[in-house]
Amino acid sequence: MNDMVRKTQAALQIKKTICVRIYGTSMMPLINEGDIVQAKVIDREIRVGDVVLLEYNGHFICHRVYALLDDGRYCTKGDHNTQPDSIIAKRKNILALICL
Repeated sequence: MNDMVRKTQAALQIKKTICVRIYGTSMMPLINEGDIVQAKVIDREIRVGDVVLLEYNGHFICHRVYALLDDGRYCTKGDHNTQPDSIIAKRKNILALICL
């Protein structure tokens, strides 16, 4: 886990909600490049359709939960992408819910 991920997790624990600037177009038209979204501490079960902030290999990804697997992992997908993400997220990788 890199320093930015640790700082983000700490900020979420203290503030409960943080602002995140979006880079990329994978969540268009709902979220556009340069938009600032609010990410909040997860206080409930994650559901299909939730937009989440997740960490993968030190990078942040803001995508929608596409499917829940029987083993507890999550498939995600950007709204603008044609295919689901190739990574399968574990709960520990999902840092926050995006407030829409």
